[in-house]
This record gives sequence, C-alpha cells and structure tokens, in this order.
Amino acid sequence: MNKLLLIAIFLVVVFLIIRFQSAKNEEFLANSDKVSGVIIKKEERQVRPDQPQRKEYIVSYSYRVGDNEYIGVDNFEFAELWSEIKEGQTVEINYLKSDPAKSRLSILLKYSDKSK
Repeated sequence: MNKLLLIAIFLVVVFLIIRFQSAKNEEFLANSDKVSGVIIKKEERQVRPDQPQRKEYIVSYSYRVGDNEYIGVDNFEFAELWSEIKEGQTVEINYLKSDPAKSRLSILLKYSDKSK
C-alpha cells in the first residue's frame, strides 16, 4: 500500500512540474517577439564525475534587437534535438519585449509545446 501511495505522489509531482513549465513557456511566448540569431557554440558537459553517462547539452547564441546585441544560452534536455543544431546556423529566437536580454531558442519553446 505504501508503494502505491509513493507512486501516486510521484506522478502528481511530475504532472505539476510539467504543467508549471508549460505555463511558464506560454507566458514567455505571449510576452515575446521573434528575431533571427546565430548559434555561436555548442557544448556537451558531464553533469557528475561519478555518472559519466549523465550529460547536459548547451547552446550559446547571439541576436540583435535594435542597436543592441545579446548573447543567450539554452540547455537542451535531449541530445537528439541538440545534435540537429550546428554552430553558425541561423535560428529563430524569442526574446521578452520588456527585457530583450531574456531569450529562448524558439525550437525549444515549440518542442516543449508539442510535448503536452
């Protein structure tokens, strides 16, 4: 019985996290504009020395809004999506209208929107 309760609690927590992240992405999209940017760098980092299979996938990009140039960084949850990105590639960026320094790669926002 305790195992079932723990599993149920775990599933509720996972569901709430997914809903919260989805709501954050929707709010970001509603308050953002799009601009073209360029991938500057891709990195694959080991998360923990004792778990070499656990990695994080990071992309740095630049974009211009008005006369200002910005640098953004995004983490990719899945290596498959990260591997499709190439350095020097032009990409679509969503940035907050109220604070252009805050941005996300559009592909990540679209991907998370599809995973609902």
